[in-house]
Amino acid sequence: MNSVAPIERKNKIALVVILILLNTYFFQHYDNIPNPNEQSRIYLVTAIVDNHRLSIDEQIKRFGDTIDISRYNGKAYCDKAPGLSFLGVPFYAFLKLLSKVFDFTLTYPLILKFLRTLLLSIPSAFFSLIMLSILQRYTKDFQLSLVMTIFYSLGTIAFTYSNLLFGHQLGAIFVFVLFYLITHYSEGRGIVLFLSGLVAGYSVVIEYPLILIAAVLSIYQFIVLKNRWRFLYFILGGLIPAIILLAYNHYAFGSILSTGYAHIANPTFAQFHKEGIMGVTTPKLGALVGSLFSSMRGIFYFMPLLIFSFFGLVLMIRDSDTKSSGIIIGIITLLMIYFISSFSYWQAGGTISQRHLTALIPFLIIPTAIALKSLVENEIFLVFVFASALMLFSLIMIPYATIPFPFFSTVYPNPLFELPLNLWHWGAIPINAGNVLSLRGLDSAIPFLVLWIPLLCYAVFLLLSLYRGRVSAFLGSILTICITFLLISGASFIARENNYESKMKDVIGIVENFKPGRNSCEFVIDGKSNRFDRVTCYTFLKRGADAVKSIREATR
Repeated sequence: MNSVAPIERKNKIALVVILILLNTYFFQHYDNIPNPNEQSRIYLVTAIVDNHRLSIDEQIKRFGDTIDISRYNGKAYCDKAPGLSFLGVPFYAFLKLLSKVFDFTLTYPLILKFLRTLLLSIPSAFFSLIMLSILQRYTKDFQLSLVMTIFYSLGTIAFTYSNLLFGHQLGAIFVFVLFYLITHYSEGRGIVLFLSGLVAGYSVVIEYPLILIAAVLSIYQFIVLKNRWRFLYFILGGLIPAIILLAYNHYAFGSILSTGYAHIANPTFAQFHKEGIMGVTTPKLGALVGSLFSSMRGIFYFMPLLIFSFFGLVLMIRDSDTKSSGIIIGIITLLMIYFISSFSYWQAGGTISQRHLTALIPFLIIPTAIALKSLVENEIFLVFVFASALMLFSLIMIPYATIPFPFFSTVYPNPLFELPLNLWHWGAIPINAGNVLSLRGLDSAIPFLVLWIPLLCYAVFLLLSLYRGRVSAFLGSILTICITFLLISGASFIARENNYESKMKDVIGIVENFKPGRNSCEFVIDGKSNRFDRVTCYTFLKRGADAVKSIREATR
């Protein structure tokens, strides 16, 4: 027992260090097409620190216009939930102080990278320890838990949104930490209950839809408490972020119940969010299938291993030790699926997979791990190998798709195979840590690959070695690689047959008509920069350009 603990500790330290390096290695930013979702959040951060106000008009003048804004009383505001921006305020204030001490200019890319790193990339790496701890509790197997933690960190959209200043991954961290606190300290001290309430409340300030998960977990916390009066600590904790959000709504939009989504300036986006309650209406089959199974956004297409989570949920509910957790995860799953199938804007713009279900992914990891353990215990070798291949598929495809350009347009029905391959082929690699070593083009990705590929192989071998040791792991690895190759090749062939070339030319043509100007980020070399300057804009369609133009004209 004593000899195992140091090994586990070393594995945990190594995991966090490697994940920090991988999460921060690339900088997916393109000056001629900054992502509006990130722009709006950064504008609020800098407005609070630099101008001591909530309106972002000065930031629009300083950094440029964006289609993701709200308008109220003639002023521009961030149209997102403000939680992520609020957390960025002290970090940006510190960066501003450093800029004065060391005399450097605060550019938009610098602010973006700084906030991405401190708010998402590093916290996501440390979050892996919580994931590992929870998985160990449910599987009683450190090896399997480590594999599934690696899968979650690199083979799901958690990796994608650990690299972008969106609220989804941070919100996922908050609600899963809440799950951890409630299940580990169900009869915790007052301070734990207060902290749980604080986390529950602030998760909603980060992403409004997370009220569904926070509500379920809050009710569960109330039920499991023997002394119900202690729930007052939880309520007190939750009141703090609630007051912050209501105060923000009042000062920005004139009412404590009025959010940025009620004042969106973009007419197309505004129409989506006017339907029902902030865009949530009644379930639609197209949104359900599209969000779960389609090649454009489906979470079970991008991360097919998670389909085993349904089998795992059945196992959890049938086991008295995990029954309550299984029911909770099942309810959360149903609610989030109901939400996304009822959301009018389920396509979610330029994105990888269904970003609005990012917070659901860590909850699905638990039953998926339990399902894999059951396959090992019942010696179902071929299904286990197939599951390993599905894991390898995502471990390869998610980073491969995220690195060059993680904003997949809805114009492509199968973007996972229609876009990244050409970007890699053209040497379209964004700014990265390899540039510091004077590496350029594809060569600049080598340090990342040196970390990523061995970790990927280690995870697969470790998983397969659960089944009767190293011999099975070796044979299973061969089968896994073959199956994964067939999966990737088959999906790629289907994408190529789907009128790919004409669509690529069409979108490039739209971009050329928009004339976005030369990309100031010099990260494409070998004479390919002109072509990449056009291709980096492929998701910025004509309707996006028209939207920016109409907003500019309306606000002059």
